Amino acid sequence: AGQFSQQLSSLFSASFGTIAAEGKMFAVRSSSLVEDSDAYSMAGMFESYIGLTSAGQVEDAIKKCYASLFTDKALHFMFENNISFQQLKMGVIVQQFIEGSPSGVIFTADTINMDAGKMHINAVDGICADYVGGTRPSSLFVVEKSSGKILDMNRNEDSVLLDQNLIAQLHTTALKCEQHFGCYLDIEYTFSQGKVFFLQARPVTTFKTRDFQIAWENPEDEQYTWFCIMPSPCPPLVQDIMRAEIKEVSQGAYEAVFRLDTYGECTIQDGFVYARNKDVENVEEKRELLLQKISQLAQEGKCIYHDIILPDLLTKIRILDQYQGRTLNAAETVEYLRNAWDYLRFTWRKHWMAVQANENLYRFERELIEAFPDFGVQDVYDLVYGFSRLSRERELLFEMSSVVKNNETLRTMFEQQPYDEILYARLKNEPSADRLLELIDTYVCEFGLCDAGIDTVLHPVVSERPDYAVGQLRDILNADAAVFLESVRNAPIQKQKKKEEILSRLSASEHASFLSKLEMAEKAFIMNDNHNIYMERMYRGYVRLASMQAGRILCGKKLLDSPEDIQFLFLSEVISLMEGGELKPDVIAERKNEYRIRKRIMPPEMIGVQPDFSNFNDFDAPQPGGPSEEKSQLRGVSGLRKKVRGIVHVGIPESLQEERILVLHGTHFEQNILSRLSRIKGFIFNWGSPYDHPAILAREMNIPAIYMTNNATQVLKTGDDVELDGFTGIVTVLPK
Repeated sequence: AGQFSQQLSSLFSASFGTIAAEGKMFAVRSSSLVEDSDAYSMAGMFESYIGLTSAGQVEDAIKKCYASLFTDKALHFMFENNISFQQLKMGVIVQQFIEGSPSGVIFTADTINMDAGKMHINAVDGICADYVGGTRPSSLFVVEKSSGKILDMNRNEDSVLLDQNLIAQLHTTALKCEQHFGCYLDIEYTFSQGKVFFLQARPVTTFKTRDFQIAWENPEDEQYTWFCIMPSPCPPLVQDIMRAEIKEVSQGAYEAVFRLDTYGECTIQDGFVYARNKDVENVEEKRELLLQKISQLAQEGKCIYHDIILPDLLTKIRILDQYQGRTLNAAETVEYLRNAWDYLRFTWRKHWMAVQANENLYRFERELIEAFPDFGVQDVYDLVYGFSRLSRERELLFEMSSVVKNNETLRTMFEQQPYDEILYARLKNEPSADRLLELIDTYVCEFGLCDAGIDTVLHPVVSERPDYAVGQLRDILNADAAVFLESVRNAPIQKQKKKEEILSRLSASEHASFLSKLEMAEKAFIMNDNHNIYMERMYRGYVRLASMQAGRILCGKKLLDSPEDIQFLFLSEVISLMEGGELKPDVIAERKNEYRIRKRIMPPEMIGVQPDFSNFNDFDAPQPGGPSEEKSQLRGVSGLRKKVRGIVHVGIPESLQEERILVLHGTHFEQNILSRLSRIKGFIFNWGSPYDHPAILAREMNIPAIYMTNNATQVLKTGDDVELDGFTGIVTVLPK
């Protein structure tokens, strides 16, 4: 609704009038100053307009470009990637619209095989919008960068065939462009009136190098096989966290000899975490001793989790909660940090031992079914069921769900707004959302220390990001709350009936023994849910809050620009700075730059001694005469080295409530596809390529895709069970 100044409008009219008199059309392109950095690509976030013929159309398009800077999807991307909103600036470019053909996109490096010696040239018989939108079939030409020689070609009979001269022009000009900018580029081009026009160029952010550096801390480590834990690097503080977690969980596994006969240790190479397995000696002997200990505790009326581990856990939580909601000085923050790390180490160390409490539950089940053959597992479940902390979480979420479903305004807001943080902000301005916000506050109060899980960054917890509760709620909005609530109401009734039935079939002298074993089984059942909260979802929560408190203090000392920057310090450095130590100039900036470089590395899956897989029996391999021989396959071009299995949906559904692999004609996304990304396991396309702008979005969201299958929409049917193999580019239809 804004207006340009009279002076600017006059300039528009004069300039556009002159050009329009020549019978030319205009293109108005957004060029946000936050759009295409060396770290992020916001491809497709902002608007551009083509084929404009008047000054009025151009003025409207310029305003729409500026307005697109503040769309929900743009704000969401900036918020999630911790990009300052102060950087939101927009440049708008007005160009002559060139209606050329063929057109397409050039990638000056192969980002599938991470080969800098190859260039990929994509083309359609039409304008560039036909390629980007996937409205026409495209061709892909793989060109050797050093010579311009065509190495490979992927096209069907309906797609354009570029001649050698045009490919040579594109190759030469793209190399000049790459040399000018000093980075690999994603270039839109068209061919018109015998000339090649480059319409825009942006840095490629998905190319990963293989420049991986190994520096063994212990020379003996080189003789072992180490497996990469995560394909992303860790900043320094998270490196410390990962070291502590792997050390403690491995030691805990060694002590508990739980399920596995191995434990592990880690090494961090070039910022990436690797681990190796170590065999536990005398496994059976140790396991038997532990089971005897659990049995002895049970005879004393004690559960290894509920009566041995949990009291220590709750004591640590009480100590940590004393730091909450207060302004802390540097000394108190150091205490907070040390106690938080103690909690993290304890939860990992005792995790497997806590789960051993299930032995009481399994023994109870075996003994009960042996004694009463007419009883089954469901009966045992009814007997041992208890209302856990996770039950309480589900109760809160279902109560929120009922509020939303019974309020048309809220229901509409949830349907129309896919971004949790934006929806939460708007709920606070919606009068009818008061009850929902009360429940969210309760959720935050009770589950505020839960975080987003194991990752290579230190995620905010729910108390910092209440919109996480909105995301939890969104996931269950389509579930039937009545089923859950009825089950919870009926559980105590069923439990009492089963207990009375058992007691009626036992002699009076057997009652005490039965009730004692039932109590142990009940504690084990509750453990399965409750340890998840304390030992899996809260394990980094206090470390996160304590670290951010330290970060704020260091910001006050002008040592950090943002509390989040504390992740680029090691724990020992944080404590030293809190106690008056000094930080060398530019350390944070240098480490941030190192981290950005490492994010472009494709780490090897294994380092050290490479194992011999020649005799490896792959259980997924086709077996002679088995049903796997009935599998049918499609071949295409992969967009991400990742393998997934899932159910197919052909086309874009009105709603997507379960995880699905979408099968589409071309790489053209509706705008609201973003709201379904969390439930999309993969994409399969007839046309398109991994270099389309929507495909870049898929890559950044870690969603695998297969392109150029030519006929996936004809071969695959909604409901098919498929395996999408991003390593080979093969889609396999699995037998029913």
